[in-house]
Amino acid sequence: MDVIARNLQCFSKKIHRSTRLISARVGFIAVFALIAGLLPASTARAQFGEAAGIGEAMQQDFLSRDIVLFSQGLNLDDTQRVIVEALFTDYEQAFDAGITGMKAKLEGMREQMTSDDPARVLKMVFAPFTEWAVDKADLYDQFLENVQVVLTPEQMDKWPAFERSLYREKNIHRGQLSGESLNLFYVIRDMKLDDKSMQPIQPTLDEYDVAMNDALRRRQTAITGPDNPMLAALAEQDTQKRTDSLMHILQLRIAVRNVNDDYIERLAAAMPDNLAAKFKADALDRAYPRIFRETQAQRIFKVAKELEGLDPTVLTSVIELETAYLAELASINQQLHQAMRKHEPDDIRNRAEDFDRRMGGQSPDKRDDPTRELFTRRDELARTYIRQLHAILTPEQFAQLPGAMRWIEEQAAPVSELSSSLAEPSSTVKGATKGGKGESDQKSRGTSDTSDGPS
Repeated sequence: MDVIARNLQCFSKKIHRSTRLISARVGFIAVFALIAGLLPASTARAQFGEAAGIGEAMQQDFLSRDIVLFSQGLNLDDTQRVIVEALFTDYEQAFDAGITGMKAKLEGMREQMTSDDPARVLKMVFAPFTEWAVDKADLYDQFLENVQVVLTPEQMDKWPAFERSLYREKNIHRGQLSGESLNLFYVIRDMKLDDKSMQPIQPTLDEYDVAMNDALRRRQTAITGPDNPMLAALAEQDTQKRTDSLMHILQLRIAVRNVNDDYIERLAAAMPDNLAAKFKADALDRAYPRIFRETQAQRIFKVAKELEGLDPTVLTSVIELETAYLAELASINQQLHQAMRKHEPDDIRNRAEDFDRRMGGQSPDKRDDPTRELFTRRDELARTYIRQLHAILTPEQFAQLPGAMRWIEEQAAPVSELSSSLAEPSSTVKGATKGGKGESDQKSRGTSDTSDGPS
């Protein structure tokens, strides 16, 4: 018997209790709770429920605040804006009517939901969601078609680019992988480039616009479209189909992330070196913040270089020490970047496999996080360099650095041979190593989302 079917039988009593609840007061929340109950593990609910697009099915594609996007993006006049507002009101009323209709269908099932066949009940519950997905997509298309009717020829020329921008604005944030929700248009916008600087990168930015739009539409169609394979797999209790659907959606997520990673490099290549460095740093910081955000050690070095009354010779030593640290940090960050790009998809696959094992009465395999050791090595690297900085500054100077006292209040844990060899500075500044608390206390939790050091 299918492992999911066995699990559903275990939850038959819960179904009957939910049936009594639905009989007393039928509503979407009760039915949604029933669906969640049929997926016992919270991780499974998050994975399969999200992949089935159940939550997004209940959300409007357009909100009243989106009228501003239409108005600014298409330069609508006052009359056009009033019409678009009226069209939105019609859309909102139609959406609410659709949700009400779906609830009514669920209510009409309550007599049939007393079945002792949990799989049959689940299939019944999912049917209205499948039908609603078709109607919701039609409402989306109809609203956009109605808006186009009131546009001038000049505004219609802007429509393709505007529609891509609108779709990106409303969907790119739905990523799960690092880098999947990055919007490179925002990175470029925040750089405040002048027309001369924008001219050489505009063709590449236009290519990114089209490539991201295609990748996003494939991803969202698979998750929330009328032909959502995950919804069908859950309804049919087809384990293999469910797993295949999850893996298909995962590949589409990777494709979105890869578009961002690819165009970070392409856009940087089209910029002068000074702008390229800033662009890449900002983009990677937003895409992979756990890796590329500024470390505590970097902040300490910045403040150290600005200390008042610092002897020029000492300042030179601080700069040399910082340069050596940044070079080795960049190397580890690059390794972390590659490891995380591989590990995150693997982790999703592994959690799906672990779910099947638990449903089959087996214990899941113990999984190793390959990024943990790299984060620990990075912490040890910072610890080594901050100890050397402590050695070349006076106690009073070191005490002025952010969080500096934490480095010397406790004796740091010994540096492992691996970390010691990695952290051996390449600069001529060696300095005596003094005890101090290291860049972080995360030796046992190197994958934490916190910054890699005291704050």
